[in-house]
Amino acid sequence: MTNIPLPPVPQFSSSDYAQAMANLLPRGPAWSRDPGSNMMALMGALAPTYANSGAAAAQLIYDIFPATTEALLVEWEETLGLPDICTPLNPSTAQRKAAVLAKFIGSGGQSTEYYIAVAAALGYAITITEMAASGYAWQINAPIVSVLYFELDVGYCGDYFWTIGNAELECRIRQIMPAHTVLTFVYS
Repeated sequence: MTNIPLPPVPQFSSSDYAQAMANLLPRGPAWSRDPGSNMMALMGALAPTYANSGAAAAQLIYDIFPATTEALLVEWEETLGLPDICTPLNPSTAQRKAAVLAKFIGSGGQSTEYYIAVAAALGYAITITEMAASGYAWQINAPIVSVLYFELDVGYCGDYFWTIGNAELECRIRQIMPAHTVLTFVYS
């Protein structure tokens, strides 16, 4: 699966929130900002809730993109109609995320780069040969055996260490290929 780097989302600590809340307090003797005061103890007690909410909101920024989703994976699958006939049996979390990304970016295009990108989103390295004589025939060249390995930063407990096969690649590409063309797969 292709990991798309996103810029870091600012995250603030509990002490950052406590200081920000203290800075918003009105001025006066009832609103002491001394580190040992009851008011600052209250700010320190409230701050972890804001820090946790901020971290959850930061994660949602990543979850709105199909390539980096964690918490919204099921919602992305439901939105895109997954699992479908191309989804392998008992897919790993990485395969589910790859299928979401491939289906999301597989919403239109006819260039060779488009099909290569869809295959890459699924974890397959392919090339495409266009048959100049016919204009309607093309072939996808892929390895005989495609092995998709467990990735430490993407995989989850319970996922397979590797999966073998090209069935998902063929199915997904056939779903999005132009209907008037003839496609063959060549494995070497």
